[in-house]
Amino acid sequence: MTIENSIKDWVEESIESTELFIIGIDISGSKIKIELDSIDGVGINECVKVSRFIEQNLELEGADFSIEVTSAGVGQPFKVFQQYQKHIGKEVEITETNGLKKTGLLLEADSIGVVIEVKPDKRKSKDKNKEASVPSTVKIPMESIKESKATISFNKIKH
Repeated sequence: MTIENSIKDWVEESIESTELFIIGIDISGSKIKIELDSIDGVGINECVKVSRFIEQNLELEGADFSIEVTSAGVGQPFKVFQQYQKHIGKEVEITETNGLKKTGLLLEADSIGVVIEVKPDKRKSKDKNKEASVPSTVKIPMESIKESKATISFNKIKH
């Protein structure tokens, strides 16, 4: 078994009884970077636990690596399907393979595609009637998605 396979097995074992899932494992030279996520986010204690588990197993194998365990970055493109499920009910930006971008509330996600609620762009609409201000539901097949990511809003809530 290669060290890459061993590390993947150890990560899976260390998160087995948790809600965590693997976003990616990157091994470059003597550096290992493990990226994790969960529906509720990932805390520092969870990252430390996984890191220590991997370190212990590497020591038993006599391997010398530096290990970095992180949570999925905010605003980074989705890498695995579970990230779509995590962001249901939240705003996402989807870039299609044809270059078109759509931003809206993620309503559904399955292996076939996603459904988002898109608000009309009032700046582009020549017709200022009420119908133009009604959000529309858009279905996007997975094979048409080039990149998806959660949007970040810094708008303050007005009371």
